[in-house]
Amino acid sequence: MLYVVLAIVLICCIVLAVSAAQKSKKGGPPPQNPQTPTYAQMRGAAGEAAVAEALGESEEGVRYVFSDYLTAWEHCSAEIDHILVEERGVFVIETKTYAGKIYGAEGTRDWTCVTQNGQMHTFYNPLMQSRKHAEVIRRLLPKAVPVYALAVFADGDLSALNCPFVFSLPLLKKAIASFPAGKLDGKEIAGVARGLKEAEGGITREEHTERVKRRTRMIEMGVCPMCGCPLERHGKTFRCSAYPKCKFVKKD
Repeated sequence: MLYVVLAIVLICCIVLAVSAAQKSKKGGPPPQNPQTPTYAQMRGAAGEAAVAEALGESEEGVRYVFSDYLTAWEHCSAEIDHILVEERGVFVIETKTYAGKIYGAEGTRDWTCVTQNGQMHTFYNPLMQSRKHAEVIRRLLPKAVPVYALAVFADGDLSALNCPFVFSLPLLKKAIASFPAGKLDGKEIAGVARGLKEAEGGITREEHTERVKRRTRMIEMGVCPMCGCPLERHGKTFRCSAYPKCKFVKKD
């Protein structure tokens, strides 16, 4: 009797396997490949490529463009969409590709995108993100070098947005040209670019991603990601309890 039951179970398994294979051939969902980029990733890559094209090519001693700039120091790292170095200074640019109407303000942490079909998506204020990246770049350069934080939307409706230094892609070049010219000469421009190039790298993108995840987890647990001491609230910021020995500070 046991052998009969085993035989029936085996036959059922074979039938189910054949049926699943046939469904796959008829247009069933293909197996997921973790290396296949998502639609959002493809949109993001296309948006960053469009911004890079708008910024143009590097020109020796005149302008330098860095895209997907990655740098690391101590226990921290940063990945920056674009950096432009030219006579007006250094422009740190955060790129977004949300398709919909964008709502937000300069001092608001969370912004909202509302699509044509009414779906809402909340995301972190890209200007705040760009300003954090600008602080990273300031650490690498002489204090006299002006560093500006900008955010650009390669897509989306910004008509309801109330925030300076955030632009649509068609207005990006005009916006950069509105800053005071003549801040850096050719030698200084080349020197800044050289300094950025020397500070680039030192970490892989996979390591950077893991660092970001680890940092987020530690902050959520109330632990300083730099030294492991408890975090303490001071007004609208969280500060390491070992301050000033440890300089870690995070705005709420």
